[in-house]
Amino acid sequence: MANHTGSCLCGAVKYELKGAPAFAGLCQCDHCQCQSGSAFLNLVVYPKSAITITQGELGSYTAVSDKGRKVERQFCSACGSPLLISPAKYPDICAVAGGTLDDRTLATPSFSFWCDRQPDWLTLPDDMTLFPTYPEELTL
Repeated sequence: MANHTGSCLCGAVKYELKGAPAFAGLCQCDHCQCQSGSAFLNLVVYPKSAITITQGELGSYTAVSDKGRKVERQFCSACGSPLLISPAKYPDICAVAGGTLDDRTLATPSFSFWCDRQPDWLTLPDDMTLFPTYPEELTL
């Protein structure tokens, strides 16, 4: 089973991932758009037990959705790069920001959710599965 690595923009935080991701996709919710500064955040999902911070300190912010759902968003305390996202609803999984992986082929998305918030100028591939909101069936 291969291990994978990644880091933040400044290199202060490094992490290791054990094994292959469960899945990779795009989130277009308002919070991910705001955190990424873009139309979506590319997420690569792993079991929490497969993620180890090998260097540096993470900052943390708990965002609360308009429905009261909590999501812990962890980032590099030095450069602010988003690194990990942990929804309270799914305590055993964690999403890694795909752009922080050393091997970005792991971040190739097969789906996108919260597409009802997608900007008009964004066109996603025809073979990508699109969900208008959050797909409740999307778990490990």
